[in-house]
Amino acid sequence: MVQNAQRLVDRARRYIQDPSGTAQGSTFTDNDILDLLNEEQDELIATMVEGSEDYFGVKVDLAFEANVNSYPLFDGCLFLRKLVHLGGSSSEQAPSDAIESRLIEGVQSPGGIATPSETDYFYALYGDNIDVQPTPTAALASAMRMYAISDPGPMLIETMAAGNIVDASNFKWTHQDAPFENDILNGTRVHVISGTGAGQVRRVTDYVGSTKQVTVDTPFSPALAVGSKVATETRVVRMFHNLLALGAAKRAKAILEETTAQVDRLYAAGFEKFEDFVYRSRTYAQRSIVPFDMDAF
Repeated sequence: MVQNAQRLVDRARRYIQDPSGTAQGSTFTDNDILDLLNEEQDELIATMVEGSEDYFGVKVDLAFEANVNSYPLFDGCLFLRKLVHLGGSSSEQAPSDAIESRLIEGVQSPGGIATPSETDYFYALYGDNIDVQPTPTAALASAMRMYAISDPGPMLIETMAAGNIVDASNFKWTHQDAPFENDILNGTRVHVISGTGAGQVRRVTDYVGSTKQVTVDTPFSPALAVGSKVATETRVVRMFHNLLALGAAKRAKAILEETTAQVDRLYAAGFEKFEDFVYRSRTYAQRSIVPFDMDAF
């Protein structure tokens, strides 16, 4: 079942309640439980990434600048899968699939002078930067294409105030956990859960970290208004959304110093299926026979 952040908060409260019926969930605010949900989400996402899943795969083009050989990875980049050189054409030229080679195009040696239309570039990763050799001598708008795994960003809930609403396709977060990285929320689904526009679901197509502004794929109709409440949907595999609520409840009970035995049993059963899905059902079945081709993005 698809569960947006608000539904997960409500579900976690039910799991936090103790056997005698004491509503311990009221000890925590929505934001408290949302923090716990995001902690659990981080761990499940790490498991998905560790299992070589590419739910969070993106491709990002980088420009060459004249006389510049060091280029930062994009905001929110977890790690780089592959880098290819586009040269002066609109299509990729003989890309290397093995990032371990640190080689964009096979030539004898780095060094010397090259033009951006040539394909004899080596690269290396130093911290969060891609270093290219030889140094480009002229600018080129799109010279490198990164295939990478991106952080999908946190779950968020917010009730719209006048300052949040830009127009029918754009709104701003003011939540303290709204990320500062550009595009990190791209692909996330946003649910209008109450107020004007309730029931609508849109997908984020652009996110500006400096202003926390979201652009959605289709204008809200009716548009968001003051009092409209929106919540994002986690990017964890949908059939395992309930693991987030169980994981948040475990954390809450630990804070309350309550027993977690019942929740632990439910969580363990669900997590076993989750791991099987990540490591076997998808990874093994889809990738053991035919090698995964990042160029198919």
